[in-house]
Amino acid sequence: MRLLFLLALVPFAAPPAEAQRLRVTINDGWRFFDGDAAGAEQAAHPDADWLRVNLPHTWNAADAFDKTEGYRRGAGWYRRDLVLGESHQDKRLFLHFEGANQVADVWVNGRHAGQHVGGYTAFTFDITDLVQVPGRNTVAVRVDNRHDPDIPPLDADFTFYGGLYRDVWLVATEGIHIDLLDHAGPGVYLDTPQVTDAAASVRAHVRVTNDGLERASVRIVLRVFSPAGAEVAHWDAPLPVAAGHTETSETTGTVPNPMRWSPDAPNLYRAVAELVDGGGNVLDRVEQPLGFRTIETRGDGFYLNGERLFLAGANRHQDLPGKGNALSDSEHRRDVQLIKSTGFNFLRLAHYPQDPAVLEATDAMGLAVWEEIPVVNTITMSDAFTAHSEAMLVEMIRQHYNHPSVVMWGYMNEILLRMPNPLPPGYVAAVRTLAQRLDSVAKREDPSRPTAMAFSDGEIENGSGLPEIPDVFGMNLYYGWYYGQFEDLGRLLDTLHARYPSRTLLVSEYGAGTDERVHARNPVAFDFSVEHGE
Repeated sequence: MRLLFLLALVPFAAPPAEAQRLRVTINDGWRFFDGDAAGAEQAAHPDADWLRVNLPHTWNAADAFDKTEGYRRGAGWYRRDLVLGESHQDKRLFLHFEGANQVADVWVNGRHAGQHVGGYTAFTFDITDLVQVPGRNTVAVRVDNRHDPDIPPLDADFTFYGGLYRDVWLVATEGIHIDLLDHAGPGVYLDTPQVTDAAASVRAHVRVTNDGLERASVRIVLRVFSPAGAEVAHWDAPLPVAAGHTETSETTGTVPNPMRWSPDAPNLYRAVAELVDGGGNVLDRVEQPLGFRTIETRGDGFYLNGERLFLAGANRHQDLPGKGNALSDSEHRRDVQLIKSTGFNFLRLAHYPQDPAVLEATDAMGLAVWEEIPVVNTITMSDAFTAHSEAMLVEMIRQHYNHPSVVMWGYMNEILLRMPNPLPPGYVAAVRTLAQRLDSVAKREDPSRPTAMAFSDGEIENGSGLPEIPDVFGMNLYYGWYYGQFEDLGRLLDTLHARYPSRTLLVSEYGAGTDERVHARNPVAFDFSVEHGE
């Protein structure tokens, strides 16, 4: 007998009258098969003996940490029942996945909803035409984390965990709604073209989709709320949308006396976009973070709100022993809190986009963020690799565009550190071409933030031309550990600054491995003593 999971029904029983978008996690009640399973996409496929799991989940929570070399990379299957009731009729229904590593195929009632490539960005599928309403429906997801030469990352110093390791959501909207399918972005994109002490302008691009059969005339209402929760501005604009089309509204309003966002004072506003019909009914509502700050990179450093800010921080991966990358939101927030409490004001999300909870926390707690896509160590000279890299960059930027804590977009890390052997003809030129393309895409998507790349010691002056491409020249320098002495770091930075006085230089990685249990009277590299690390 199949078990019916009714959890998804509860939040839909009495929707609030003022907003028709309904969103609920469907993390509980999944069944998991640790391997490939022919026919598992079909609704009738037997799964009673599959392992019961709740999300987030990875099948590498144990084998990535044991003493045996390697961990399983391949396919895994997830299935669950989704019961939809009368309240779902005449709605548009979507499944939103915050992340699945690294190729995910989704079926609903045996019909393919879509495929997503890339393990670190979100994706959304419209399942309206695939479900029975009211009725019981079967969702099946095949996730595959095996190596694919056309999908970054190809090689890195972190584990490529497989699974549905972030939250999954069921979203229901009216037929006309704020767009959910713009690379899984929020459909609302906020800029602050001018910020002064007296006033700040807020420019909002709102994408509206009309899945109905008739042309609709709606209004976009923007409301801005202060960190204390008071409404400080609102404005609206009409938007006609033809049936079957998506249109974008661009509106601008003014917020008086804005409080700036900074690590020392993370003043976080909220912007609420409402979609209102001719009768004054709110059809849809999307809330996004909003921060007022200016960013500038110069030869003498990083400037926030017109003042030079010394960035001191850490890199962060998204895993824990025994859990792999299947962390709860509270565990992500705890990591951010630990970094902030250490006294840092900067966080590099190495080397991939991370959970939404991370950026929500950095916005609220005050950490400036470098976020990047996982093009690490090496590339494949193929059109598919280029396309996937570009798609990941666009997804990252659109999904996280509104977070004031994000101050730069990265797109490569130590990309010439491990050269292919044998080296394909034209490899370095291909890497440079890809970097130029990604830099151009990032600036097209978001001209307000600088771009960044990170280079190892051997890449800084190797004649590749790569360091000239990004706005921020990041360097992963481990003097006193892998090579040289600690004091060599300062000498190198002084030399580079004198040679390139207009370039923005940033030490993106540094350090030494230590173990708090190990001490040494005469510390040396690779003794892992606390004394050497200090």
